[in-house]
Amino acid sequence: MTSKKEYIPSTSEVKILYTISLLNEKSLYPNSYGVRAILNGDLEYSSYSDIKTFGTSISFGSKFISKSIVYLIRHNYLERIYDKENNELYLKVSDKGTVFLLNFFKKHRLNLKRKKQIKKPTIVKIENK
Repeated sequence: MTSKKEYIPSTSEVKILYTISLLNEKSLYPNSYGVRAILNGDLEYSSYSDIKTFGTSISFGSKFISKSIVYLIRHNYLERIYDKENNELYLKVSDKGTVFLLNFFKKHRLNLKRKKQIKKPTIVKIENK
């Protein structure tokens, strides 16, 4: 009889899980796009800048976040909840996820330093010289 090894989230996945947990504490439930917007520090979400993880992972792309969320759901750290009003599924940290975060923060610290996005122009005129 072989025993299954317990899946342990990576540091990046912990940051995603923690972001969802911080939102859930305020009775807010994000989808994966909302998680990415918070972690990337999107200006249109500046009303959530009080979330500790806001703007701390500007390199996290939507594919990476979606994939991480799927793993966290598959291993019962996250669960989906249904909103009848929007007919959509949103994210909630499960009991297992909550216990994991409590134990994680007893032993570890996350880098929650806000990173600055360097805005580069998307269109420029270059004169031939």
